[in-house]
Amino acid sequence: MPNHKLKKLAILSALAVSFSSAAEEVKLFNNAINFESAANQLNVERGQRSTPQTIELNNALGNALEVGNYLKFTVDNLDVQIQLTKITVKNSDLTYIDGRSNDGSASLSMVKSKGKYSAKIYLGQAGYLLTPSANGTYTLSKFVEDNSPVDSSDRPASKNAPEARSSVNGRQGLAGMAAFNSVAMAENDREVTIIVAYTAKLAAEVGDVAAYMALMEKDTNDSYTASGIDATVNIVHSYQTGYVSTGDMSEDNSLMLNQATSDWLLNPNPLAPNGYGVELKSLRDQHQADVMVLLTDKNASSPWAGWAGEIGADESNALFSMSSWGTFKNTFAHELGHLFGARHDTAADSTSTPYAYGHGFCNANNTWRTMMATSASCTGTRLNAWSNPNKVYEGYTGGTADLNDNARLHNERVTTLSAFRTAAHNPPTATITVAAEASELLTATFEGQANDSDGNIVSTLWDFGDGVYHNKPYAEGYSATHTYQFPGTYTARFTATDNNGLINTTTRDITVTAPTGASYCSAKGGNAFYQYTSSVNVNGLAHTSGSRLYTDQTELTPFTIHTNTPTGIELVQGTRSSSHGPYSDHWAVFVDLNQNNSFDDPGERLHFSKPRNPSSREPLLASITIPDTALAGVTRMRVIQSEKVRAGETELGACGDVVFGEVEDYSINIIKEPSPANFSANITTDNLSVSFADGSASNSDIASVEWDFGDGNYSQTNTSTSFNPEHTYAFAGSYTVTLTVTLKNGDKHTLTKVIEVTAPPGQNYCSAYAYNSKYQYTANVTVNGVSIDSGAAGYTDHTATVLPIGYGDNTISFRQGATGTKTSYNAEWKVYIDMNQDGLFAEDEIENVVYWINADTSNAIERPFTVPTTALAGKTRMRVVQSYEKITTSCGRITWGEIEDFTVELKTDTTDPVTPSDLANGVTKTGINVASKESKTFTFNVPAGAKNVNVHMGAGTGDPDLYVRFGEAATDNVYDCRPYTGGNRDESCDSSKLTQSGGLYYVTVKGYSASDNVTLTGTYEEGGVVDPDPTPTPNACATLNPQTRGNVTDGQAVCLGGNQVYLGLYVPAGQTQLTLKTSGGDGDASLYQSASGWPSTTNNQNSSVTANSNDEVITVTNPRSGWHYFLISGQGTGTDFVADYQ
Repeated sequence: MPNHKLKKLAILSALAVSFSSAAEEVKLFNNAINFESAANQLNVERGQRSTPQTIELNNALGNALEVGNYLKFTVDNLDVQIQLTKITVKNSDLTYIDGRSNDGSASLSMVKSKGKYSAKIYLGQAGYLLTPSANGTYTLSKFVEDNSPVDSSDRPASKNAPEARSSVNGRQGLAGMAAFNSVAMAENDREVTIIVAYTAKLAAEVGDVAAYMALMEKDTNDSYTASGIDATVNIVHSYQTGYVSTGDMSEDNSLMLNQATSDWLLNPNPLAPNGYGVELKSLRDQHQADVMVLLTDKNASSPWAGWAGEIGADESNALFSMSSWGTFKNTFAHELGHLFGARHDTAADSTSTPYAYGHGFCNANNTWRTMMATSASCTGTRLNAWSNPNKVYEGYTGGTADLNDNARLHNERVTTLSAFRTAAHNPPTATITVAAEASELLTATFEGQANDSDGNIVSTLWDFGDGVYHNKPYAEGYSATHTYQFPGTYTARFTATDNNGLINTTTRDITVTAPTGASYCSAKGGNAFYQYTSSVNVNGLAHTSGSRLYTDQTELTPFTIHTNTPTGIELVQGTRSSSHGPYSDHWAVFVDLNQNNSFDDPGERLHFSKPRNPSSREPLLASITIPDTALAGVTRMRVIQSEKVRAGETELGACGDVVFGEVEDYSINIIKEPSPANFSANITTDNLSVSFADGSASNSDIASVEWDFGDGNYSQTNTSTSFNPEHTYAFAGSYTVTLTVTLKNGDKHTLTKVIEVTAPPGQNYCSAYAYNSKYQYTANVTVNGVSIDSGAAGYTDHTATVLPIGYGDNTISFRQGATGTKTSYNAEWKVYIDMNQDGLFAEDEIENVVYWINADTSNAIERPFTVPTTALAGKTRMRVVQSYEKITTSCGRITWGEIEDFTVELKTDTTDPVTPSDLANGVTKTGINVASKESKTFTFNVPAGAKNVNVHMGAGTGDPDLYVRFGEAATDNVYDCRPYTGGNRDESCDSSKLTQSGGLYYVTVKGYSASDNVTLTGTYEEGGVVDPDPTPTPNACATLNPQTRGNVTDGQAVCLGGNQVYLGLYVPAGQTQLTLKTSGGDGDASLYQSASGWPSTTNNQNSSVTANSNDEVITVTNPRSGWHYFLISGQGTGTDFVADYQ
């Protein structure tokens, strides 16, 4: 839509001009120009360049170029008048022209080069680019400043500092800029020379590239003059490169600097990966340039306007890349500033190296910012000037001496940059004398010559032009023979390098052909930068690859498939990063069944699938069957991933290029006999269970079997060695089940099948998991006092445990566990409850009961939630999602964190959803806080006949004391059990003291000192009435030798030897309780436990240290699966130990 505010500004500007009698007014161009059509307005609102307009300049313009005269023109319904304020004749071919409206709202920066004009015109937030075109006409394009924030300011900024999209405002906002006097420049050592390589798309986009570059050179030198910088830049050479931009500035910069090698090449090209970076460096040396620049077209997918190779560059990495839209953002000067060593403003980048004072600057009221300051932290207009505490810009000091003095930085570094150039040398010459198709299929021969007039040739290199298809598309020497993958016309390049590092390259097209049926057709992607095929897995064999348009995997181990056997195949999409994609693509799989070098025979497309909705990062699972009519032996398989089908196709064909995606070829070995690893699956529809039967032909020949049920993201028991196992899946969906059979002769055979698991009504919950829980996971979830602990996993299924909730107010707490060097990581948390029991989690306030962000803490986070009266009573699913990144849905994959599922039971009794007593058997009550001398008492109901009663207190922080009494609350002097353990230590009362049942125990926590996060756990076993004086269990030391270290067996007592004993026990998954006990002996035992490594007296997860007693007990509820480690000390002789899980 039209910018009415801008229009008003410009009209006022025009009316404010007062003409002197000597001033002359001349039209810049004759016709009024209007960019405010619907299509153009949509473009500029998206921050894009509008459709250019062709115009003719006024023939009288040249004679009117004098200071004080006015240029008049009409654009977008605005009558604009700009007074010429400064004209600088650089030489006979080059003149700089500057102008502005009287109120400064409009400005002009113009270059007259060899009789042609190029200019940047600013009207408020709009910019107009004028460049020469064909037949004496000119092109006028419009841009709009969008001031979007800096994309990269939150990442470490030591190298490759980017210029973010729209972070540069190119308007010259300096009051009285013409008043600055030029500083006398030294002849050579303070001039930084530039070589520019530009792409073909850039040339097509901007038209006259020389005029475009002249503007950037002028504006950069103007900024130096305005800021007191004693330096100049001079573009000494430019040329059109054959390089094609990837669409990403940082990637382009790395490729041109040869910092990114081609990992797909078996032996990387010495001019890796495409030779264009070496060409640029050679031309830099040939033309004695100091700095290299790559200009590319404006690519909508690039997040930057420019990218510098290094902050504080040397001659090896003095390169920056920029796109055409950087013209209006002064990106040329900005990125060159990075090479000098300048950084963004301190709010965006506080790094103090290499120069602490080298930052951009924002003025006090944030109305302007200097060249290196970013729009993320400074919203004011960008000046075409640099931070300088000795300058005043628009009434404000231009910087600070300690942090913001880019002028000083440039004045100190300019002689370093201007010395990057080398001495003048002549480049070598290179000639291709022979490029001919040979008699062998798809083979060509090449011969070349090279010489050097002021040195010698040190190497010659052939690039055969088929790097997209070939793993080694080059060879060294004066002659070469090369076999191409596919028929076609290719451009071969012959490059000679001399002893000074200069190169010369020449090219020749070569066409290779093949008879019908002698070669496969070619196919490739047009752009695989953002989406490609990262892995293909058939029968347990996975081949991986990186981002390429075509990948030849035919030399890898062939996939093996048996005929007439449905075989599962996993197809995995790769994306540029976790912040890109996933993308919905078409997939196709072809196999040359009759081995005739084509995929166009009936039935050779074995799979085709349309894009998934929604898109997913999970592998695409397909089932293919090789018919019995196929020929046995090794043949070719082709996998195509493409955003769209080709024009005229309804399904993907095997040949030709696709736009976005990749093509990969593999070898496949077809065996025409039954697989020894065949099996069947019987899927139960009511409980997600599947039973498998080994269908191998001769079970007597099988030594062992290994199953992988394909749900490792959701299960810790996703494998089996049983011949006929049964497995329960957490979610419905498609899974690849793999059976590996080992025969008695040692041979192994593997078969993968795809099965479809269905869920019963109301239980079809979406799958979800974290790709990596290495650093942060969910350690505890507590609902209404009922607590569940767990370890690190991408997904944990707690649905076997039922948590009670009630209508109305409830409470949940969740706590992050962390590994590595940090105690916690930033996280978002979401809690969902399926209130209507429809198998879905709605993203509304009813079912998304908790959403908590910016939670960087290892402490429990407690939040209230409400269950509405409309919720259905009974058992339903609760999901807790913890993610380092933003949570957008309850489903699918997150990158860092964990997903956990629970069963909650909503009872119709709304009075109290929790158990009749405060403590429930085997459930830990958390979050108990007591002040010094304060007591809190809780009840623990123990039914009649229960035995092995135990109450355990986790000390939390501080020094809490435990008192337990049956029938009524304990006092300081009357109690059944009082462990008398001093300091911050856990305390326990076991069945030797708690002998009664059939009533309430009163459990009191009293603060000897203030204590937080104290926990209580009461446990008992169902059974007969507890005998207050049971027959003692025989002590293990009566029959066993003392043990000082090693492993123990579940439920089997050992005799402890020595005063410090270290023992370990492996606890399988799914256990609800682990109990550790010491008894007997003549010492004062202390018991310590940890599941994270060997415990000590000060570093442990649980402890029992009852004074003057060898009877110690530790109870761990829901123990983590894996190894648990124990330390027993001070027990003297005759003490036994037993560890028991259940």
